[in-house]
Parts: sequence; structure tokens; C-alpha cells
Amino acid sequence: MAEVTPINFAREGSPLDFASQHHAARLSGNLKAAADLTPGTLVFINSDGEVAVSDGTVVHGIVVSDYKAGEEVTVFQEGTRLRYSTGMTPGAPLYARADGGLDTAEQGNDNVGVAFAVSSTDIQFTRVKLGADPVQSGGN
Repeated sequence: MAEVTPINFAREGSPLDFASQHHAARLSGNLKAAADLTPGTLVFINSDGEVAVSDGTVVHGIVVSDYKAGEEVTVFQEGTRLRYSTGMTPGAPLYARADGGLDTAEQGNDNVGVAFAVSSTDIQFTRVKLGADPVQSGGN
């Protein structure tokens, strides 16, 4: 299990599929980047109302473009499909990393996952994460 390395978005162009460009849930309008953001980064809205890199505990969505600090940002949410990496296993869950990235291994702050691999190159963002996941136990 390992970190999922994003593609070079500058070289590859827009990662969004056609349906996501027009129909995926998104947040926009007067949301500013707290710092520079790169495509494929998991983000959250911080207490200042800015879009910041997620620490993996809270994830409000994913950005698919480059943004400089202070620029207006669009955050894509559930239902967003995008070209993200190469060599992924279709159907595999992807977990929120503490640096705003994705990993194939469960993380201490994410044991449910926020996306899954649709193909060897595409992911589907599947859920907004509002806090630490409950500990899963093997019930009786």
C-alpha cells in the first residue's frame, strides 16, 4: 500500500471527465485559497472561510486546477470523476492523507476512504469527511 502519485496535470490538461464538468457537486463563489493549491489536492474550508489543504481529518472536496493564495477556488465534491494517476487497481478504496493527498492504505485519520479507483487512471471522489472516522471493531 502506498501514496498515489498524481499525474502531471500541467502536461495532461483538465483531469475532469465531461459529466463531472457539468454535473458534479461543487462549492464555488467567494471561496479563496488560503495558500497555493495544486490539482488533485484534498481540501477543506477552514475557520477563516478559506480553502486549505486537508489534514485528512476533514475533507470538503478536491481541487482540479492550480490556485494561488487569495484566488477564488472551485471545490469539487461527491460524484467527481477525474484522471488522477496511473497503475491504480480498479475498485480499490483511496484514503485521505495528512498532506492533502491520497493513499491506498488506511490512514490513522481515514479508515473509510474518500474516493476509489474507477480504472487504472481515474478516481471517483465519493464522500465529504467531516471529522475523524469512528473506530471500526469486529462486533460480537
